[in-house]
Amino acid sequence: MAGSEILKKQRGRTTGLRMARAVFLMLAFPVLAGVLTGCAQLNAAATQLGLIESPYYHLGDTSWDHGGIEEYYFNQIPSEENEVYRELYERLKNYEDEATLFAHLPTEKFWEAYYAVLADHPEFFWIGSNIEVSESALTGEVVNYRISVTVPLEEREAMRLSLESAADECISGIPADATDYQKIRYVYEYLINTTDYVPGSDSDQNVQSALLYHRSVCAGYSRAFQYILHRMGLFCTYITGRTSEGGDHAWNVVRIDGAYYNVDVTW
Repeated sequence: MAGSEILKKQRGRTTGLRMARAVFLMLAFPVLAGVLTGCAQLNAAATQLGLIESPYYHLGDTSWDHGGIEEYYFNQIPSEENEVYRELYERLKNYEDEATLFAHLPTEKFWEAYYAVLADHPEFFWIGSNIEVSESALTGEVVNYRISVTVPLEEREAMRLSLESAADECISGIPADATDYQKIRYVYEYLINTTDYVPGSDSDQNVQSALLYHRSVCAGYSRAFQYILHRMGLFCTYITGRTSEGGDHAWNVVRIDGAYYNVDVTW
């Protein structure tokens, strides 16, 4: 797009939040020159100018459908990032792998919101390791995005149903009178017993690697654990960091009776 910079980021193979970025400078014409190509661009530009309201977010609106889960990272990011988080959530839920944004936010803030969405929502199983955004050369704000995908659009609904079925199969083995601790421990042991640790396996950064293919690494184990617990209505978030040896790693934090506990399904 004229008047923009193209920026690319790649998710780390285990952390998902540590990025390497390459920047490619494009022609530095005003960004509005590029928005005259379609209705979506015009609407987005009008929203950024304050002429119309975003269909995804209204200032001060705290009531919205966000998957019926408690979003840890949404609650941690600065409030000015809420708008783009909510727009990205709705667009990704609707399989919009690329789009012109209504929200306007500086690029670094966009990255924070984007990776917060991914950390909160393991059900976005088709998202690959790369994302490319166009940045306004005038304002430094993100104009649009395009993500890489690991599952073609025509296969996603079938895989979504398969994931739900696999999660429900696990849940069906939990006694009806189980405590939250017992539910969490059951899912923990279920994934350990049904998944082999295999670096480089298919989709090993996403939930399907553990739940459907049964071969994964720490990211896949952790996202599968989070996915199943979310399906049961339990709090679970995705955490990344480094091991004592310096390697990247992913695990989870759960809440039981108001207290928080680290859970590492991989180890």
